[in-house]
Amino acid sequence: GLLTASVEAGLLGGLALCAIFVAALVIALRGSHRPTAQEIFGRSMLVATVTVYVIGGMTGILFGHDLLDAVLMLHLATGAYLAEGSDPVRDASG
Repeated sequence: GLLTASVEAGLLGGLALCAIFVAALVIALRGSHRPTAQEIFGRSMLVATVTVYVIGGMTGILFGHDLLDAVLMLHLATGAYLAEGSDPVRDASG
């Protein structure tokens, strides 16, 4: 699945697909020392989504289906938004 998507999209497309998953994991794994429940939920959502799609991509069942691609983007966007949370100190300083 991942290899097929890479072949269809070319080398640049394959690297972009891998970069999407790496970026999601970086967002999920970095964070504050005392995360809120919202941030924990967002991080776990990102880790679960990446895990499911990478394993599914290796078996060839998840990529290239319009509905599943849309669900991936929805979960990545929502998880990233929740994982970032809000920092009152950062928000007050501008």
